[in-house]
Amino acid sequence: MMAPFARLALALLVGAGGGTLFFRLDLPLPWMLGAMVATTVAAFAGAPVSLPRPLRNGFVLVIGVMLGSAFTPEMLATMPGWGAGVAILALYVPVATILGYLFFRKVGGFSKVDAYFSAAPGGLNEMVMVGENYGGDVRRIAIVHTVRILIVVFLVPFYFRYVVDAYSPADRYPPSPALLRSNHATLSSSSALESPAGGSAERCVFPPIN
Repeated sequence: MMAPFARLALALLVGAGGGTLFFRLDLPLPWMLGAMVATTVAAFAGAPVSLPRPLRNGFVLVIGVMLGSAFTPEMLATMPGWGAGVAILALYVPVATILGYLFFRKVGGFSKVDAYFSAAPGGLNEMVMVGENYGGDVRRIAIVHTVRILIVVFLVPFYFRYVVDAYSPADRYPPSPALLRSNHATLSSSSALESPAGGSAERCVFPPIN
């Protein structure tokens, strides 16, 4: 078994290779999406790529500060104009949850608990924890939400690049080593998942966390 440092080094190396490939292909957000795709493929192939939990938690703190710093006085001053968006969101969440629930029950064959907590359009950690308390399949719920996040993270940049054409050449600048580590840290958020059909899925979407 590889030491944790060796698994981390391998994950960073694979992620950097994926970022470089996406950069050469002129794809959107190459250093994030390239690293995400490369480490996911490597994990599927059985490569021992992983991230120590303390390191991941540290980067989660950094990301939280970065997100929080986006709430500037100028942005908060636009809140009065958010009414329509908030109203639409308040309608969308229950409708999406109901439709998702029906899909997982009728098509996926999920139990009522698994279908309910898998259908929520957000709150991965909360849905997993509360779903477990109600007797749900934690790994099944986690996999559904993880795949949802993976799809959104991957598709949105392509939408803005090729549909909206909101692309800056600065997006192609190679990142610092710290940014590469941060990219991998944000994407290594699931550990030891098991697929509903049986068999290990710990290498299914994101590399496992130690």
